[in-house]
Amino acid sequence: MEPRNYAANANAAPPAAPGVPSNGYPRAADPGAGQEATIPGPHWFYKIGEALRQVITNQGLAPSDADLSLLSKAITGQPGAAKAWINYDGANSVIRDSFNVLSLGDDGVGIHTINFINDMPNLNFSATVSCMKAGGDPRSAGAGTRTVSSVQIITQLQPSTAEDMQYIDVCVYAN
Repeated sequence: MEPRNYAANANAAPPAAPGVPSNGYPRAADPGAGQEATIPGPHWFYKIGEALRQVITNQGLAPSDADLSLLSKAITGQPGAAKAWINYDGANSVIRDSFNVLSLGDDGVGIHTINFINDMPNLNFSATVSCMKAGGDPRSAGAGTRTVSSVQIITQLQPSTAEDMQYIDVCVYAN
């Protein structure tokens, strides 16, 4: 998304703020009452476009009309924010809630693959996993095989016995 590209008649310099702005909220036209609709004006569009552009460029992304997902990438790319998370029932492979998760694969007893909507930037992401059985008994869990588009989660009763868990939470962090 490049907010500085227009079909025609663009200025070389940003528009000036209105000398006497109309403060308040937008309204629709009411011809019967003699009221005109609110006119945002060029400065309003400039402010919105530049604010969106700043979110994109602050994440090190280059604005481009060829990629309409840049704003989403910039927002999910905020430092310290989880790039993906999921809460799921591993015994029945049911996603309870998630963010940036495309699907959940059941790869066998105690093994699931989380597939991301938006890829991680590299393989050096951190996946924090916790799990427990239905009775509230915590178990062992960890991240296995990683690709930029998925991470394998392994849950265990003990180090050598994979087991499905009813409550599994995963948070993924990356730069």
